[in-house]
Amino acid sequence: MSAECKPLDATAPVAPAAFLDRARQVCSLVQVFPEQDPLVLRVEADPLVIGRREPTSTVDVPLPDARVSRRHAEVRATEDGLYLKDLGSTNGSFVDGVRVASALVHPGQVVRLGDNLFVTCRDRPQRDPDDLGLLGHNAELARIRQVLRRVSPSALAVLIEGRTGTGKELIAQAIHRLSGRLGPMIPVNCAALAPNLVESSLFGHRRGAFTGAANDQVGAFRAAHGGTLFLDEVGDLPIDTQPKLLRALESGEITPVGSTQPVHVDVRVVAATNVPLGEATAAGRFREDLLARLLGVRVVAPPLLHRREDVLMLLRRMLQDAGSAARPTVAAAEALVLYDWPRNVRELRQLAQRLAVLHGDRELLELEHLGDEFQRTAAAATDAPSDTPPAEAQDDFIALEGPPSREKLVELLQLCGGNVSELARRARRSRKQVYRWLEAAGLDRGLDASDLDRAT
Repeated sequence: MSAECKPLDATAPVAPAAFLDRARQVCSLVQVFPEQDPLVLRVEADPLVIGRREPTSTVDVPLPDARVSRRHAEVRATEDGLYLKDLGSTNGSFVDGVRVASALVHPGQVVRLGDNLFVTCRDRPQRDPDDLGLLGHNAELARIRQVLRRVSPSALAVLIEGRTGTGKELIAQAIHRLSGRLGPMIPVNCAALAPNLVESSLFGHRRGAFTGAANDQVGAFRAAHGGTLFLDEVGDLPIDTQPKLLRALESGEITPVGSTQPVHVDVRVVAATNVPLGEATAAGRFREDLLARLLGVRVVAPPLLHRREDVLMLLRRMLQDAGSAARPTVAAAEALVLYDWPRNVRELRQLAQRLAVLHGDRELLELEHLGDEFQRTAAAATDAPSDTPPAEAQDDFIALEGPPSREKLVELLQLCGGNVSELARRARRSRKQVYRWLEAAGLDRGLDASDLDRAT
């Protein structure tokens, strides 16, 4: 079986899931280290043998790495992911930092063969032009770029959802650049507005409208006339201000505080939130009619945890922007790719800036240079189970594509009788990883059955 042993290529579009032949299992192994001439391996149900590149090599994927054995490992696609089998290699095959004889590898997990790191992806990565400022080969990010190119020139409102630090404002800036609007983009952080000044900040005020109003103020809507108004964290907007925002969006008119005369504004609104507005609407904290008005097009910014194939490329670009040519060793690279990145791209940028200041003159960045959290990530991998059987023997396997929600975590613990070790075994994660999930969900490590019942 042949493999695509060539640099990342975006010429072949990612087929929508509805058009894939479900009987023909396909996934991709994306090489993220070393970065020179990276491979994208299309893995199907037939076995694909990976080994060292030699003149007499007969493997499907030859790697120019002395630490890779002549016939190192075999991979094939299954319904649940990628099945990897070590072929008796000298230096071993690793999944998420753990040496395995065989393993079922799921999208987002990291494979190390010799000094080569691969990320398993369900969709084929794509390389698009950097004109939008949204860097990355992640297939979901590529789909977002396609949507932005279509929707930006229109007048549709856009709601951007995503966790803190995922680059929602970068998406808003891309929409504004592509819109062709001549006015400015005005960002407003709704969470930072003083409750008594929200209306004034958005709609402006007349002099003397309230105590301290010594001068007229145009407000964000009029400042964005002819351009784009970016309402960041719109879910934090006070409920009593939301009807006035809805009226402004529907009528194209705002009334400054202290005035009785409406003012026409030509504004394209892009909103962003890090909380599900559907839940806020159900709880009565956000108006359903306003949500409907903002939901012209919905864009979900993927967290960095779901973009592991982009981490090292983004770090390299950020280090270059900071004037450093330093590059990570394979141990450091593996820890970077395995890290959960709870603060997403913002956290990666802070790390790059710190590395550039403290170690930017080095050629290689070692694991110890990254910080304690990355050393803990590397150490936690040794606590994980080492072998997993083929897909057909996975009767009790629990498939997870990322950190579970609090409700899902409670459900899984109940399924495993409250036993963290059992959950770690069935989910193919380390106990330390499960403990991190518990901590993030606000659940105690020592939950018993009654505690789990109350947690639901």
